[in-house]
This record gives sequence, C-alpha cells and structure tokens, in this order.
Amino acid sequence: MDQMLGQDGLLPELSELKEVYNSLDALHQLLSGKIKKKPKPEFDD
Repeated sequence: MDQMLGQDGLLPELSELKEVYNSLDALHQLLSGKIKKKPKPEFDD
C-alpha cells in the first residue's frame, strides 16, 4: 500500500516529515515544560 501511495505522490518528502516531527516535538516540550536549550550558533550571521 505504501508503494502505491508513493507512486501516486501522496506521501510527503522525508524533509517535510522531519520538519513536522521537529514542530510536534517542540510543541510537546513546550506543553510538558521540558524546553531544550538551543545550541549556541557557531558562526555570527
């Protein structure tokens, strides 16, 4: 079934899935009170 969905273009790209997962993870952390600190950027923009 997943092959048929992939052939029809109904499955999202892997990068889109990662973005959704990261958004849901951040929302879960916010709601549960477990906020991760973002790593300090290595380079100044």
